[in-house]
Amino acid sequence: MMINGYYFIMSLYGWYIWTRKIDSEQVTPISKTSKREQLIGGAIFMASILAVYLVYQIFEMWTSWVAYVDTLTTALFFVGMWLMAKRKIENWIFWIIADIISVPLYFYKGFTFTSLQYLGFTILAIFGFLAWKKHLNNTRLVALK
Repeated sequence: MMINGYYFIMSLYGWYIWTRKIDSEQVTPISKTSKREQLIGGAIFMASILAVYLVYQIFEMWTSWVAYVDTLTTALFFVGMWLMAKRKIENWIFWIIADIISVPLYFYKGFTFTSLQYLGFTILAIFGFLAWKKHLNNTRLVALK
């Protein structure tokens, strides 16, 4: 429930950022992360690890190595969602890494269809990254002219 709450809040935040006009014609552009945003992303990652760790401790869910991997993927997804809301190209890297880890994880847990879903998410994230990279490169070329 906490994870879905976070995604809901980040979706609203992302909707605000993505639709906010920076001038009379343009919305917030796709860009790369700044050093400050990298630090914030690192803080989100560590806070996510700590929060999931505490939840797993409270509910005594440290039953196998799967819990550790689940903690890692949750933190990766949290950073990816925050970066996506801010229209940062690096968001796709976090999604791709976490999706690649999730495919065998869910298969191991016996969730075959969920595993296949994350395989689809991986493919979509790769295409998303390539599209955003192309857009970013085209924007730079236009700026140089």
